[in-house]
Amino acid sequence: MIFIMQIKTYPERHTLEHVILPCEFYKHSKDAFICFDKGKRSFLANTYNKETKEGHMKPYRPAEFAVLTRIYGSIVILRLTLPAPKNILECRYIYLCKNRLNEDVMYFTSELSMDGTYYLCAWTKFHSHLLLSMDPHLDEMKYIAENFSQLSGVEKTPGYFPGITEAAV
Repeated sequence: MIFIMQIKTYPERHTLEHVILPCEFYKHSKDAFICFDKGKRSFLANTYNKETKEGHMKPYRPAEFAVLTRIYGSIVILRLTLPAPKNILECRYIYLCKNRLNEDVMYFTSELSMDGTYYLCAWTKFHSHLLLSMDPHLDEMKYIAENFSQLSGVEKTPGYFPGITEAAV
């Protein structure tokens, strides 16, 4: 219950990046890859403006977003570059990942930490949050590509990692 109370106090941007977008991604992953693979920066700006108060005070512009596609064998990674985070746990990047062989997908975030570095995290289909790395020198895309197959199994199996509880959305 404490976790649920804490999540309600987070700013809208945090809720968008850690609750709304991952849920929508897992529901509509094929559409997300089609949309973002075409570099839909205006779609991102419109979504952020609609879902956050900050966007209403000073609207986000499409130029503040970018989409980069990388392919590592069968793994496709779309990196969504977001406006610079102003608060801890806001994201600089969101990674949307897909294995073209088996259609497994996974949602990753690069989140601002209290000390100014970034955490690499994953969010599963069952809303579990996995802290993957706090290494400031980590090549995040390469790490995701190298570990995607193992990590994508988490979304199929609730309780896959002992000690990690599923968060209510």
